[in-house]
Amino acid sequence: MGAMAEIELVEDDDPPRTPDASPADHGPRSSRLRRLRWIAAGAVGVLAVGVVGTQLVIDARQRALAARYADVPGVLAPLRPDLTVLWRTAPDEPQTDGFAPRIAVGDVVMRGTASGVGTITLDGVDAATGDPLWAQTVSVPGATASDDPLVSPQISCAATALYRREFGGPVTPGPVDVDGTAICVVTTLTLMVETRFDNASSNQFSAGYTTLLVVDTVTGEVAERADLPYGTYASPLPDGYVTKVPDVLPDPSWESIDVVPTVASTISRYTWGEQDPRWSFRTEPLDLVDNGWLSATEDGRRMSVSVGSTAWLVDDRTGAFLDTRGAADTDATGGQRWASYGLLPDDATLVTTSGSDGSSSTTLVTRDGEHVDLDDLSTVQAYPDDGSTAGLLLARVQDPDTGVGALTAIDLGTGEQAWTSKAEVSWSIVVLDGIVYSLAMDTLWAVDASDGSVLWSTHLQHTEGWLLTDGSVAVVSADGRLDAYDLGSGAVAWSAAIVLGEDGPQLIPVPDGPTASPTKPDGSRWAPWTDGYISAAGRRLAWMTSSGGLVVLG
Repeated sequence: MGAMAEIELVEDDDPPRTPDASPADHGPRSSRLRRLRWIAAGAVGVLAVGVVGTQLVIDARQRALAARYADVPGVLAPLRPDLTVLWRTAPDEPQTDGFAPRIAVGDVVMRGTASGVGTITLDGVDAATGDPLWAQTVSVPGATASDDPLVSPQISCAATALYRREFGGPVTPGPVDVDGTAICVVTTLTLMVETRFDNASSNQFSAGYTTLLVVDTVTGEVAERADLPYGTYASPLPDGYVTKVPDVLPDPSWESIDVVPTVASTISRYTWGEQDPRWSFRTEPLDLVDNGWLSATEDGRRMSVSVGSTAWLVDDRTGAFLDTRGAADTDATGGQRWASYGLLPDDATLVTTSGSDGSSSTTLVTRDGEHVDLDDLSTVQAYPDDGSTAGLLLARVQDPDTGVGALTAIDLGTGEQAWTSKAEVSWSIVVLDGIVYSLAMDTLWAVDASDGSVLWSTHLQHTEGWLLTDGSVAVVSADGRLDAYDLGSGAVAWSAAIVLGEDGPQLIPVPDGPTASPTKPDGSRWAPWTDGYISAAGRRLAWMTSSGGLVVLG
């Protein structure tokens, strides 16, 4: 072993030291060496403390990020490079008619199942463990015979927080706790009429019973319930629902489209727990083929209601009409036009129309009533979105062949273009802390939302897919892969692959990054499993198979 070298520490601004005339002034050599050894040991200790301190700072930063984004819908819990399967649904879980795919509300994953004639079963499990939390059987109207194929209830559930206006903003305050509830729409059809067109095609008209349930996902209790009259259509809202009651119900004698009448309907706005509507209005008679479905959204002041090709914009407090589109509009060939309203922040409105001839138009109406033509743009909606780009409408200059275009921002107050970025976007974007993260073909971009400048871009080995985030990394899901990139720099953080194991889909780390293939212990390669898509179970990352099975990762 070599001898320990003598070291002299000199500050940068100290003058060079000249050799002393008398070595005795330095004391014994052993004392000097011992002192230097202590200095060296101290340096190692300082280095170790520095490493530990740095890690503590990183950990604290990650905890701060997790706390900061905990209330932002769509932001996942902190993701680790060593993700594993926490739990999975049973292989024999029913995936049939009457089965509602599992949804996540907070830390609970729930589903609804048609459990018998006139009944459904709702159940909730812990999103982190898969352990059962509660189960409840609920009776619904409409059942007449166990062998009638129409009586099996159809169930559709969604987190109440998702019933908000399309382009972000706060959920309207109301009697329902939107953070811990889900809304289930249960429909039991008892009549189906098939009508023939002259070209030998057909259309089906149906009628039945609809029940709306607001479910507390922590306890399984039904917080609100509305059993609607026969033949009523409904569209839920966070604080209530909108109904459509047609004047005429389907008739089994309608064998030909020539005998199907035009039908007017009554549109009504209800608040949970109230028997009488807040407001109602009558529609003009509409072609019944175009009069079958209902959609409604609100932002606390305005309500957008759509029935077929017709849309109404109304004052949600009074029901007064603000605008109407589609009822008498035709395209250049005299064909039908469809219309819809998008409710934007700052009281702006997005009006979209499309014709049977393939034509379309998009107009931004500002709070001051300014109409701005956006026909060359296609709007994109961020999810997750922490609201840090409020006042901007994000869009893309769309290439009709690729569906990809330059990311553009429109000022909602003036309707003017705020900026157009060099970055591109297809459909998946995330907004956090004033930065827009977008996917476009084989590139992940980070864009400063204040001016559109590109902060960084990263080439992707696995193109397209869905963009997810925990606030620290961006996870790109494509081709059976999960590749995570640091939000601050775009550098690769970790990679993994979904493969098919003995128990079903499982996650395999890929230490060598996006360019490497997952390998088995014997050195052979795994084939990525692409039967499904990446999703979320609450704030947990999850894989949803094409048959509805759920694999939760953590």
